Amino acid sequence: MPVSILNQGIVSRTVRDTAAFYAGAEKYYRNPKLPEIGHVLHPGKKRLRIGLFTDTPFGIPSHAETAALVISTGELCEKLGHTVTEIRSPFNEAMFADFWWYWGMMTFTIRFFGFYIVGRGFDKSKLGEWTVGLSRLFQKGILKTPIIIKRLKGYERTYNDLFKDFDILLNPTLSHPTPKLGYMGPDVPFDTAVERVKNYCCFTPAQNVTGAPAISLPMGFSKNGMPMGVQFAATSGMERRLLELAYEMEEARPWPLIRY
Repeated sequence: MPVSILNQGIVSRTVRDTAAFYAGAEKYYRNPKLPEIGHVLHPGKKRLRIGLFTDTPFGIPSHAETAALVISTGELCEKLGHTVTEIRSPFNEAMFADFWWYWGMMTFTIRFFGFYIVGRGFDKSKLGEWTVGLSRLFQKGILKTPIIIKRLKGYERTYNDLFKDFDILLNPTLSHPTPKLGYMGPDVPFDTAVERVKNYCCFTPAQNVTGAPAISLPMGFSKNGMPMGVQFAATSGMERRLLELAYEMEEARPWPLIRY
């Protein structure tokens, strides 16, 4: 559930537009097993229990600027009447490793069955080093497939259990400010790219694994002027709650605009 902002009279996408998109999408299909989102038009009235954390699943701190933005967002939530409790990361390296394996399984499928999935024009020789490298990682542990899939299913139950104590989780979207162009470019050796991706994009895999919703909001800028976001996450089926909270954040701290 991304929210992005561009200004100068060209594009401006706010919470309103994201809410309208989901309302429109539900006219075509709605999961009957989950609550209806509806057309969310304003902040919610319910005060929420928010669990805040900034450390990564690897047990190491996020970049100081990243952590500071999450903390300041938590303070804003408290001023608005929500209850915010700092917690340790509820996710661990084992979950991330299983997600990494699953990612590799998808690239393996494309690499060896792309002809049937994509079509006759598929040429696996044109796949990049990243895709091929992930595929090879999966191949090394291919016999573990059944047990890893079982564990991934288990993480969904573990994740939803977190919301017995909290309504929302608040954490960084990414673990450090935006790196320079080329930091994860196609010419970066695979092993180096793996470490960089693991260290940078280590919060969002929880949603990839569980299928639960989250929304990333542009709450500030880094010292070098790059936009930074925080992520609010909820249990399965609580998209409406996230949109209501996003409206509230937008009103309380209007999004900084990107000029280009």
